[in-house]
Amino acid sequence: MNKLKLIKIIQKKSNNIIEKKPSNNIIQTKPNNKTTLTLKINSDHMLSSIINNYNFMQSVNQFIAYFLPNKYNYKLVGKNQKSDISIWDIHLNNNTHLCNDEINMLICVENVDHWKFYEHYKMYDNYKNNKMHLYLYNHIDRISKQNYLSIPSVHCYINYFLNNQNLHQPSNFTNFDNKRFCLLINRSDLNSDIQKIKFELEKIDEVDCIKMYTNLSKKSCYHSVELLNIFNNYKFIICYENSYKNGYVTEKIFNCFFAKTIPIYKGAPNIDMYFDKNSYIDTNKDNYIELIQLLNKNESMYNNYIDSNKISSNYNNENYNEEMINFIEKKLKKTFK
Repeated sequence: MNKLKLIKIIQKKSNNIIEKKPSNNIIQTKPNNKTTLTLKINSDHMLSSIINNYNFMQSVNQFIAYFLPNKYNYKLVGKNQKSDISIWDIHLNNNTHLCNDEINMLICVENVDHWKFYEHYKMYDNYKNNKMHLYLYNHIDRISKQNYLSIPSVHCYINYFLNNQNLHQPSNFTNFDNKRFCLLINRSDLNSDIQKIKFELEKIDEVDCIKMYTNLSKKSCYHSVELLNIFNNYKFIICYENSYKNGYVTEKIFNCFFAKTIPIYKGAPNIDMYFDKNSYIDTNKDNYIELIQLLNKNESMYNNYIDSNKISSNYNNENYNEEMINFIEKKLKKTFK
């Protein structure tokens, strides 16, 4: 069965609502005044994992809302059809498949500078694939422009968070007195710091592990309501990245913000560029244990953290959305109204 037939779209609140067209296996946006661009997702891994998998998006709609400008409608076409934008992932290992008359876009949410085993990175490093035009990279913290455009994925994450704070919320809220202490959400053992912080926090109270919630295995880690409900059961979430690099921020901390719980965070060294220092607990600071102990007993202080602004007042998105739009329009040699 064509994998496009498996995609179920559920996002009625989106301006770019996508409908399923079973007759020609095309997912298409509803008519409006926006220009429509054709979109091709070439990776079977990426496409089949968008749904029914913990590690990926809830729907194609969410995928588009995360990574592509809202200025356009998008019409999803098959892999053998011509498209305006052709999306690839970090597993790409042969650029002969890339068409010169399409905008080839690589989306990577991994820290490939740390985990160097990904095929595209091994073959082409960051930018040596001369057929790739547009990069969304999660291991960079500044826009880079040459004959390509490279954008930090963290800008996309923050933009999505700001636009969807009212969309993604728990359906059940646990009051302070009934909340459990802390949940560890990392499923791997890639970062030894995670067990160290777990050991320290267990001196305060019990720390649960997300693996105990087996019902989440087919629920998206990108803000599914089932995940947010579990997060909201806890006062604190151990929210460590599996590796550290400036700009490398994943969905973990945003799940905490959506779920209205406090992340205990260690990740990008320049994290204060993105998030308000009163929105999370930084375990690089000397007094973080004392702060956790205080928040654990003080509901008023705890709620001040929950209600705080999440994004730093000094955050600069580098006008990334406009940069992407300008790049797309120039590359396609079209003028859109």
